[in-house]
Amino acid sequence: MFWAIRNYDGPSNRAMIVRTGPSAMAITRRGAGGAEFLLSELHRLRPASVGKVRMKTYKDWAYDPLQRGCGFSLAPGQVNRFARTMPEPWKTMHFAGEHTRRTDFGMESAMESGERAVLEILARG
Repeated sequence: MFWAIRNYDGPSNRAMIVRTGPSAMAITRRGAGGAEFLLSELHRLRPASVGKVRMKTYKDWAYDPLQRGCGFSLAPGQVNRFARTMPEPWKTMHFAGEHTRRTDFGMESAMESGERAVLEILARG
């Protein structure tokens, strides 16, 4: 996934490249060369990006001991089957996390869903 992110506070914009599953593991196996590979792939797919994009930060979550990679992905058709009901409470259990997001991505969505779950619990009285 390639997300272009408009920077409203400055002259430059930013982007985020996210890979999951087997292709992400193939990039992880490249070690420090993963960043160069992603940039070269961007240049291959979008030649107009050559000389206009630079890699500022590279984070491979597979090396984060507290994250252990990105494990949540929905297969085709599962969004319509599960996404609407996934965040609904079940008995006394409330669900939060990126997979229950509604408006944001990544850590922001995890925080958003955590706030939602807390408000559900508080509303129960």
